[in-house]
Amino acid sequence: MRRSDEVEGLLLRLFRVVDRRKSVEVAALLDLIEPLVSGRARRHVIVDLACGKSYLLHATAALLGPDAQYYGVDRNQNLLEQSRSAAQTLGMTASFLRDAIASAPLPEQPDVVLSLHACGSATDDAVTRAVALRARHLFVVPCCHVRPPRAQLEAFGLPTQGVLRGRISDALTDSRRALRLEADGYEVVANEFVPAAVTPHNLLLRARYVGATGRATRARASLARLSGLLS
Repeated sequence: MRRSDEVEGLLLRLFRVVDRRKSVEVAALLDLIEPLVSGRARRHVIVDLACGKSYLLHATAALLGPDAQYYGVDRNQNLLEQSRSAAQTLGMTASFLRDAIASAPLPEQPDVVLSLHACGSATDDAVTRAVALRARHLFVVPCCHVRPPRAQLEAFGLPTQGVLRGRISDALTDSRRALRLEADGYEVVANEFVPAAVTPHNLLLRARYVGATGRATRARASLARLSGLLS
């Protein structure tokens, strides 16, 4: 049985209804997370920012069981209640917090921070909080982007076609996020983790904290230049 089928069965049991494409996303990410949290004696700390129903957190809990501490943060009380109910069904001990990403009470140096399809600036909030907590690993899948004003795009000399402007603007925004993480001591891999047919928002920024390096120094210089363009 494929992992995506296993994940779909789990999510259907927990939430009754689930988009099959979502199970493909969760399965792909679970394959990346599993090597980071398996085979260690201590309890891991896993945090999901802008968690919604927190499909991935529940799937990870099904893999690890009680050998981890789980935290989910979101503003939507209804989604948090669904997450709590699913966690109870799974026998999972978790804290689902109705709070802002910036202020939610979370432990320092979590092993894994997740932020999947957080809309607009919520992705930037998640990156900022993960850096502040000094997360060991971070998985970010951006969703919709806040785009610069038309005057700013025209100042860049971009073409007038909206679809081209949109793609360039989104790429610049995600480039800034990757550079921000590198400047703060993270090694970042950017890739399309599932096909676009599964979701058009298929960019994954996967970051691992490595500390001060030459890469961080170069990233700070690049980030300053890019931020100057986007400001």
